[in-house]
Amino acid sequence: MAINEKSLQNLKPGARKGKRGGRTKCIETLDKMLRNAGNQKILLEKLQESFEGDPLAFLLKFVYPVLPKDVNLEVTGKDGGAIQIINVIPPKKTNEQSD
Repeated sequence: MAINEKSLQNLKPGARKGKRGGRTKCIETLDKMLRNAGNQKILLEKLQESFEGDPLAFLLKFVYPVLPKDVNLEVTGKDGGAIQIINVIPPKKTNEQSD
């Protein structure tokens, strides 16, 4: 199958241009807010309070959703005191590793 030359011209590297979605706008707003050291301190204090209140709930609510899809959490130890992040899908081998 031949590749259309005009299509190749449209595949320019770099960020997409055009409308910014809600997530992008949200991240931009958060970035602006966190440039202020006072806001960083307030956020850190509130995150610490949430973590101290229920570390597992904090992990599942704030950390787990942003982990890559190929990892999983496992609670270890008799009392469930440790949480280990495990790769569920092993990383793909590169040409150097496939000896």
